[in-house]
Amino acid sequence: MGFQRPWPMHLCDWAAVTGGLALLTQRQFLIELTYFWAIAGGLNALLTPDVHEGFPHPRFVVFFIHHIAIVAVAVWMTVGMHRYPRKNAVWKVFGWTQLFVIAAMVINHFTGHNYGFLAFKPDIDHPLLDIIGPWPWYILSLELVTLIIFLILDLPWVFVRKFGRRATDA
Repeated sequence: MGFQRPWPMHLCDWAAVTGGLALLTQRQFLIELTYFWAIAGGLNALLTPDVHEGFPHPRFVVFFIHHIAIVAVAVWMTVGMHRYPRKNAVWKVFGWTQLFVIAAMVINHFTGHNYGFLAFKPDIDHPLLDIIGPWPWYILSLELVTLIIFLILDLPWVFVRKFGRRATDA
């Protein structure tokens, strides 16, 4: 059957790249991208996996290792290394997320793939996608849900920024 996802164009793939670069460079902005993308996307993927093979199939194993790893890296960089998101990081990351949305939609258009689930709803049981409307309107709903999740993920850091150590710019 051949490889059906030739490009790393899901948001968690981008989080893996930014996470690797963040670990290598210690750049604060890459840490912020990784934190929001990996926690929001990775946890969602782990809770509602879009993998059609069961354990011990290699795709199943790689899917879970990939998503657990990006979440672990995001947690390590923020909690373990004390490199939490700066004020307004949510808005910067949300803006960069729009770049992902545009890139995924263009690639979906030309390849027929469904990166980011932006071309059509996935054929998995996903309660959130079931209640936020039909395609293409659910994309706008997903944008709002993404922003809300980013804001929720930033809540602990609001208190840390106010009362704890400062994140360093790198």
